[in-house]
Amino acid sequence: FVEMKDADHCCGMAGAFGMKYVEISMPLLEKKVNNIKDTGAEVCAVACPACMMQIGGGLDKQAPNIKVKHVADILAENIAARGR
Repeated sequence: FVEMKDADHCCGMAGAFGMKYVEISMPLLEKKVNNIKDTGAEVCAVACPACMMQIGGGLDKQAPNIKVKHVADILAENIAARGR
């Protein structure tokens, strides 16, 4: 687990905000994706569906080797792995 810089800052989506205010949303997303890349992590964990879409789209374009996963999916994967 590596916490990124400014982990508590918005990714720029905030529901429909990212679609309505693209000129504000995109710089926030770029900063967030750069902070994710700086961690060296292979997976970015999120707890919000809007963040999952926004960050996932940014990573697809800027760092396709990094995947975004919802924390519930990560937990489910670990529970399943322990059951084997």
